[in-house]
Amino acid sequence: MDKPFRILFVIILLTTGLSKKTTLGFGDIDPAFKQHLQQWVKDARKYADPKYELPTISVVFADASSFKVIKRTVIGMCLPIPNNPIVKIHKGFWNISGNEVREQLLFHELGHCLLNRWHNDEIIDGEPVTLMHPFLNAAEVAYSYKREYYIKELFTK
Repeated sequence: MDKPFRILFVIILLTTGLSKKTTLGFGDIDPAFKQHLQQWVKDARKYADPKYELPTISVVFADASSFKVIKRTVIGMCLPIPNNPIVKIHKGFWNISGNEVREQLLFHELGHCLLNRWHNDEIIDGEPVTLMHPFLNAAEVAYSYKREYYIKELFTK
């Protein structure tokens, strides 16, 4: 790990509260995410590797204070910790969201943590070309209609 990345990593840990004593363990997954993670594995097997297995990852809820390091509204975050990346999801947003929005959010963060995908802000005909767009497609109907395209793009680019 090069020095600038280590410094950034320590700053992220300090500002997100993970440097404090925590109950977060290796591979912790809140039960609320299990259904979506099972769908992630199913989609990964369809589009990427028929033998895909979910690697060790922690997927947990966080409150708004966990995202204070970032100057804009953030509802999810990937901390790319080697051997145990952590996805943090804003609990308040999750609780008021429908299933399609939840999937978009979690798959976007998993795209960062597990597929090494970066943000892509390209829009065609008013719609994001990828789930890796920095803003969710809030129109659940549009996502449902184009879900197959978005999932295939996520795993094959």
